[in-house]
Amino acid sequence: MNTWNNMNKAIRAIERQLGISHDDHVELMRELIGRDSLKGAPLGDMRKVLNHLQKLMSLATPNSVKENFAPRSPHRHIRFILVLWWLLADNGHLTRFPCGGVGLDRTARIKALDRFVRRQTGGIIRKHQWVTPAHANGITQALRKWCYRAGVKLNEPGRAA
Repeated sequence: MNTWNNMNKAIRAIERQLGISHDDHVELMRELIGRDSLKGAPLGDMRKVLNHLQKLMSLATPNSVKENFAPRSPHRHIRFILVLWWLLADNGHLTRFPCGGVGLDRTARIKALDRFVRRQTGGIIRKHQWVTPAHANGITQALRKWCYRAGVKLNEPGRAA
């Protein structure tokens, strides 16, 4: 039981760091282990969830800085945009954006992302925080295509890397 409790604490800690809401947690559990909750889950399922969250954490957090730098948002569609943007930045593919490259602070990357969002939406949306789910699809598709062209691997659940 001690191992189960430790894994549960680790899962909850990573979910807090990633900003995963309760609704997102339930959806993630359904997708990964076919149940709404971790309560009574076998250790194999716990390991599966923990490994998945650790992969997400490695995608969401730059290698250089682990605290106060990871993309955060209460909205899943915005978190996905942030993760894709950070992947591109960490791999050095934001050279067209003078303040968005590797090693630069969070504020500079966010400003560059806001400019990208403004351009992708034709000036309708000026800040990434204001992106609606309807607009998010076009933005994420553009970022995914950019990742593909740049050779950045997207280790998405359910897809081969």
